[in-house]
Amino acid sequence: MHENDGVEQLLSWDECWGHIRRSRRGRIAWGYGPSIDITPTSYLADGQTIYIPTDVSTRTVMTGTSPWVAFEIDGLGEDARWSVLVKGHTHQVVSQADDDVIDSLRSHPVRRGPTVRFVRLDPTEVTGWATFPDL
Repeated sequence: MHENDGVEQLLSWDECWGHIRRSRRGRIAWGYGPSIDITPTSYLADGQTIYIPTDVSTRTVMTGTSPWVAFEIDGLGEDARWSVLVKGHTHQVVSQADDDVIDSLRSHPVRRGPTVRFVRLDPTEVTGWATFPDL
């Protein structure tokens, strides 16, 4: 951080989840073999669960032998820049209960089919920080 960047503050668990529930775009990173991929994605959040739409290739990789991922969102508020980092593991959405939650969270219909499905990210760690400008 540079001298004029402002004051950095850790966000509470509730503040992190507030940002997660209000936002709809982020980045997800996952590793397989010697490679790590990072891709922008849309998502839905309910309670303390994140649902991420995937296609066949990313769904297979993210829920395969190493389903651990990192997920990050960033934003700019009226008085601060903020970032939230989530670490956890993913599962393919197969339950009707998860499908019902996803349907209730959508603001518009999403074509469902073999290539547009969701994975469920169950967080094990959630951290965040905000940077406030110097006054």
